[in-house]
Amino acid sequence: MTRRRFIYFNGEPYEVTLDHQQPVARHDEVLWNDRSYTNLKATDGTPIDSRAKHREYMRANGLTTMDDFKDTWQGAEKQREAVFKGQDPHRRREVERAIYEVQNGRGRRG
Repeated sequence: MTRRRFIYFNGEPYEVTLDHQQPVARHDEVLWNDRSYTNLKATDGTPIDSRAKHREYMRANGLTTMDDFKDTWQGAEKQREAVFKGQDPHRRREVERAIYEVQNGRGRRG
């Protein structure tokens, strides 16, 4: 009896030789080296083909990436939601001051 070997691709069986080796998927290489920077240039033509060069270019030109603002944006989102829900801590003070000024004759007159 002869052994047979199959691999499945999109649910379809394909017969392969007994010594067939599946190629190793190396999709994670980009995470471990500077491959994503290969031949990369800034808009002014400066080569930034490594992480170190990219960091130095950004620092020298006063630039940043959007991931530096992740916490800032999340905090601002929470503040906006609180304002929309009427939870603005400054609103109560402003209303109290406005009532006080109107009651004491210092309010705006139009």
